Amino acid sequence: MLNFILGFVVTLGVLAAFLVGLGVCANLAKGGNEREGLRADLGGDRAHRPH
Repeated sequence: MLNFILGFVVTLGVLAAFLVGLGVCANLAKGGNEREGLRADLGGDRAHRPH
């Protein structure tokens, strides 16, 4: 039972790390972190927006 729980936790951790990595890659591809992206959307201080 303990092995099952440990495996489950490890799987969740790997999944979470994978999702975080995907999010970071998407942010880098857009150019900048989330706060900068939000500021660009709200204030339009960046000339080249992705969309």
